[in-house]
Amino acid sequence: MSASNTLAPEPTVAPQSSGIDWRSYLHVVPAGLDLVSPGRVMSQAFELVSNATDGRRYAQLLSETQATLRQAEVPVVIGEKARRASPPFANVGAIDRQALGQRVLEIYFAQLFRRRSALIDLWPSRIGVGPDRTAIWSPRPMFVRWKDEFSESVRKVYAGFFLGSDECFRQGLEGLGLGDSGAVLLQHLGEGDARHVHFRTDQLQSTLSEIVALRDGRGPSLHRNFVALGLFLVSLHETLAALDVPVDVRAAFARSTSLIA
Repeated sequence: MSASNTLAPEPTVAPQSSGIDWRSYLHVVPAGLDLVSPGRVMSQAFELVSNATDGRRYAQLLSETQATLRQAEVPVVIGEKARRASPPFANVGAIDRQALGQRVLEIYFAQLFRRRSALIDLWPSRIGVGPDRTAIWSPRPMFVRWKDEFSESVRKVYAGFFLGSDECFRQGLEGLGLGDSGAVLLQHLGEGDARHVHFRTDQLQSTLSEIVALRDGRGPSLHRNFVALGLFLVSLHETLAALDVPVDVRAAFARSTSLIA
């Protein structure tokens, strides 16, 4: 994969089938679901299922997200064709894996910081490389429109961490209802400069379980958008773990958000 910022021409992507087995995805974040009331889980799940049937909105989001990635100079093409193998990325060399890991992180951060809606499907089966070693992403119609108060708080948590602002970090945690979870999240994010992070599939579950234990029934149910964010994060972690290379999370944040010079 080339490290160049040059993007291939934007492809035409036909809306994909909305036949998604949502139960198979919701079960992967059981610890996180304990933080959200059953009613809010069902509300977010209903929204995701409804979105998956909206072919027009899905096609529009594909186009808009490609434009966002281009604006952020993230060299990823949203398309259908990519070299895939079983197990995932078996046909991708170490250098290309490193670059692909950076691109996946940049997709994640660019959507969180530059858009009000997000395509949350970053599973390994949807990521690959094209014949010219360009990063290819072919997400299914799994998308959410964040509530402003939720996305603003999530952004504050990340910005506070990467920009070294304790106050911003604290405000983000309070806005999310996670005021007691600062130390746990700092450990999960890496505590250091986050430039050499090796993701594991059990990391997120462990962090969520610790947060559940800290809350121990205290406080109101968390925002329903935590369900969608949980799926987004699980798919991100699964792909980075499958790539099995250390990634520079700080550099990905800086490149896709332009918040660090």
